[in-house]
Amino acid sequence: MFWDKVSPVYDIFENVYNSKVFNGTGEKVAELIEPSDTVLECACGTGAISIFLAKKCKRLVATDFSVGMLKQAAKKCGVFDNVTFKKADITNIKCKDGQFDKVVAGNVIHLLPKPEIALRELERVVKPGGKIIIPTYINMSKGSGKAAVKFLELLGANFNRQFTFYEYVRFFKGLGYEDVDYYVVDGRMPCAIAVITKKKYRYLTLRERPELKDAAAEWFSSKWRVPKEAYLESMDAFLNRETEYGWYLCMDGKKIIGGMGVIENDFHNRKDLTPNVCAVYTEENYRGQGIAGKLLNMVVEDMRKKGISPLYLLTDHTGFYERYGWEFFCMVQGDGEEEMSRMYVHR
Repeated sequence: MFWDKVSPVYDIFENVYNSKVFNGTGEKVAELIEPSDTVLECACGTGAISIFLAKKCKRLVATDFSVGMLKQAAKKCGVFDNVTFKKADITNIKCKDGQFDKVVAGNVIHLLPKPEIALRELERVVKPGGKIIIPTYINMSKGSGKAAVKFLELLGANFNRQFTFYEYVRFFKGLGYEDVDYYVVDGRMPCAIAVITKKKYRYLTLRERPELKDAAAEWFSSKWRVPKEAYLESMDAFLNRETEYGWYLCMDGKKIIGGMGVIENDFHNRKDLTPNVCAVYTEENYRGQGIAGKLLNMVVEDMRKKGISPLYLLTDHTGFYERYGWEFFCMVQGDGEEEMSRMYVHR
């Protein structure tokens, strides 16, 4: 393994080529840590950041996929009794949800073929309100830093991507992270530190977490007394990309607390008014926090990106959907219903 081979000399290379940034990154990351924090560090390498974290936090779990790197890190941090070293895969972290106050993953995102999987894991194991700290070497401009990258690639390193600062910002935006703070440690090869604060609740489409399909179908069925199989059929069509009409969830940890879907027709006589937002529900003890509104806006925006507009919604509620840009459109006849119901539209 490349990183095992270079682990005994990695610090020498860094200190010769990029010492200011190599040491300055750990100092900057440590400024984001509180003395009461329990911290997980993934891809700790030789412990360049670990040693600064250990001085600051209550407890540090430092992990890496390379045993050679872990040995070097353990030597460097041997004087600290608040550090545990473990071999671990950043894309499959064996820790409980919400276990850490802060998670740090330094100079690894650009090496991964699917960094979004790693970010999902980091987000999973950090507490709501906790921080995900991602330091990554960047190029000052297109093509800068090529010599160092080329040298490491000749030795066997595999770089899946390289970033300028603006590409780094776009990378996180592309993954749906809008509120990110950035710090740059300047030097021969600068390091950009992205700091993501985990939101209290997570809003997602079922395609982001397909493993939730069964639980989601069960949850919607329990709220609307529609057979679970009906939801599963619709969700399967979405997950298999037979349709772009999707399902949307709000999660508090592992718990589904809100959701809604988009289907062809929500059981009414106006088959021309399609597609329909359906099954809008928020758990009672979570209401009043804007969860349904955020989900509605998410659905509208997602459908609009796919060229699907307008949207329709069947409801007897008045005064709620209007807050989010919906307008009363007409009265329709629900299947098997004697009374007419209100149909709303979002254009």
